[in-house]
Amino acid sequence: MGVFGEIQSLNNCIKKKLFSLKKEEDNLFPKPLQGAIINYLYENKKKDIYQKDLELAFNISKAAISDVLNTMEKKEMIERIQSDKDARCKRIVLTKKASNSYLDFVDSLKIVNNELEKSLTLEELSTFVNLMHKIKNSLREDDQDDKTI
Repeated sequence: MGVFGEIQSLNNCIKKKLFSLKKEEDNLFPKPLQGAIINYLYENKKKDIYQKDLELAFNISKAAISDVLNTMEKKEMIERIQSDKDARCKRIVLTKKASNSYLDFVDSLKIVNNELEKSLTLEELSTFVNLMHKIKNSLREDDQDDKTI
């Protein structure tokens, strides 16, 4: 199966575990980019965030981010609120529903993380984390090599 297959298999197992912890009434199923935007908005909730900020943060075109935000607005994940500073701009904010769903997801991540860590000795955990860093650094080095070509 190889390293990639094992990582992919582990990722699938983690996703299944997270899904099993999902609350029955939680019907918010964000796609990966939507989830990243929800995380970004939650982590920056004290700041005014506009579409342009998301374009820059995620290196996405105006059209692409607009499509994602339209979908998120239809699913009641975000609201667009008129800016006090500029009537042409609308702040992007999470709905209460999305914030609560995000917090539930973070709680689920903590539960799964604790289960994963309990299944390993401290030495195994340290080895695992070191191996993951080594793999990530190797891939990052490859990215840097590609940019110099």
